Amino acid sequence: MPNPRRKVKDGFWVGVIVAGIIVYSLLASWWKEHVILGSIILSVLLVVAGYVLYKYASLRGWLGNQVKDTIQKTVFENVASDREPLSQYERNAIIKRSHNRCENELCDFQGKTQIHHIDMNNQNNDLGNLIALCTNCHNKAHAGIFTQSQLFNWARRDYKMLKATRPQYNWRRSRISNPTITGYCIRCKTEIAVDPMKPYCSKCYASWKKYANDKYEDKFCHVCGKLNSSCRVKPSCYDCYKANKDVLEFPLQ
Repeated sequence: MPNPRRKVKDGFWVGVIVAGIIVYSLLASWWKEHVILGSIILSVLLVVAGYVLYKYASLRGWLGNQVKDTIQKTVFENVASDREPLSQYERNAIIKRSHNRCENELCDFQGKTQIHHIDMNNQNNDLGNLIALCTNCHNKAHAGIFTQSQLFNWARRDYKMLKATRPQYNWRRSRISNPTITGYCIRCKTEIAVDPMKPYCSKCYASWKKYANDKYEDKFCHVCGKLNSSCRVKPSCYDCYKANKDVLEFPLQ
């Protein structure tokens, strides 16, 4: 989930300046009279602190978290999000479409869901841009594990129609025995999100785009990663295509 928007608290920099002036006025006169002693004390303190932090990793972690939390609480304050609130009509429409279930076809969750903006624009409340996801899938969507094309496809499919036209397909459990959300670039086998419509990693896609030959043969199956004569329009081996054609969107061949 995205972190809340924050801004620097009003008056923070004024407080920093005032505190700096006070500390300087207290130490300046003493330091001028005891330069050598002050330098020795400062050096000893720095050496001791450095040794303790080096010796105890748990103390470093705890101290780092405390400093981070203190700075965030002192410097920042949460501000209202620019999110466009969903109307009750929009919320009810998504709940009705999803039948109180996560709209990820590989997810078993049924119950209270969260509504996700597919294009990540919180002000775009078009029903086609909204999808009901469980908390786990919602977090994965924000992490980029699910592609926008996958999410749009899930949102477009009608629950009753899919069950009626594909009675052999169990909606709640995929026919993949061990479903994964990791795929492979068909050129270099780098792990990427499963999306047969986008079977290249960003680097290999840039190379492919120079010629844009949809039938240029590459080396790996996009789904299982095994050696295979794959191409842009046939990105997987036949076994993976047969096992996943009802779950994933493949290019028209």
